[in-house]
Amino acid sequence: MKKSAEYAGRLKKLCNKLKREYKTGEKQELMDPATGLILGCLSEVTTENKANIALNKLCNYFVDFNELRVCRTDEVVEVFAGKTFPQARDVSKRILGILKHIYEEDNSLDLTELKSWGKREAKSFLEKLRGITPYVVSWVMLHSFEAHSFPVNEHMLSMLINEEVVRDDADMAVAQGFLERQILAHDIYLMYHLLRKHADKKQSRCGSSAIKDVTKTGKTKKTVKIKKAKTKETKK
Repeated sequence: MKKSAEYAGRLKKLCNKLKREYKTGEKQELMDPATGLILGCLSEVTTENKANIALNKLCNYFVDFNELRVCRTDEVVEVFAGKTFPQARDVSKRILGILKHIYEEDNSLDLTELKSWGKREAKSFLEKLRGITPYVVSWVMLHSFEAHSFPVNEHMLSMLINEEVVRDDADMAVAQGFLERQILAHDIYLMYHLLRKHADKKQSRCGSSAIKDVTKTGKTKKTVKIKKAKTKETKK
């Protein structure tokens, strides 16, 4: 990115400001990948707080993710989506598509084995899941594998452009690459949540807007098993 030193300086200044403004809290435990996939799909289109509320509704209604997998899209929407949840039907289709793809590969929904793989292998597996987006891959890698990854959705990108941290014609991939180069691995989890809080705050003030559909398709090369997941609310 041109003028990267100038943008890097603005990023550092913004992060220092947010450290003073928001409570950082403790880093939460690594999330089960199956839970991460669903929460990532939800948080791509809304604030993380609303995404966690929606996830809790799903987990309280369905016995496990296998029961969720076999449900109709309309039923899933009815369970988690309030009147203000954006793109609820598209998000539901994405969640169901991902769960069905995993199940087709191994007749199971247990991703426990994935935690024993290397980060590169785990990312490769995630990228090949039907209907998954780069944001969801990045979100799961950060929260389930402690990877040096920074998820950027449309609202995060809008905030970064408004704060002049990235150029005004940057896309999500460019912004993500810039942030991952500028933020050290041991700081990226904290910096993500500070910047995400800031983006969510601005999003809540302005209201939800449409998010581009940037799905990726493919087939998995490896088969894994998935364990019934329990949710843990992401700390602000």
